[in-house]
Amino acid sequence: LIHSGQLIYDGALSQLLEQFAPYREVKLELSHSVPAHQLATYGEVADLSEHQVRLLVDRKDLTANVAKMLANLPVTDLAVTDPPVEEVIGRVFSGGQPVVNPAVN
Repeated sequence: LIHSGQLIYDGALSQLLEQFAPYREVKLELSHSVPAHQLATYGEVADLSEHQVRLLVDRKDLTANVAKMLANLPVTDLAVTDPPVEEVIGRVFSGGQPVVNPAVN
């Protein structure tokens, strides 16, 4: 990845998510709507519709937060995935983080 003429990542695509996305995507289907401020206690609310929620949760807090979600929210379905690659790249570019793969230096 090159941004503004500066190399910010040179490596395998499989390692891109690991290096630049310290979070996982948690998709929830709820039996009834829950206010966004309540959902934000578990992670960043990336998308919210009436009964569908997409949260970005820190990898280090994932297990504990999923357990809390299941205990405290009206969850009818839950899926945990890596975020889309294009979203990760967009965040890198918008954050202006010139973090170069150590193998490049």
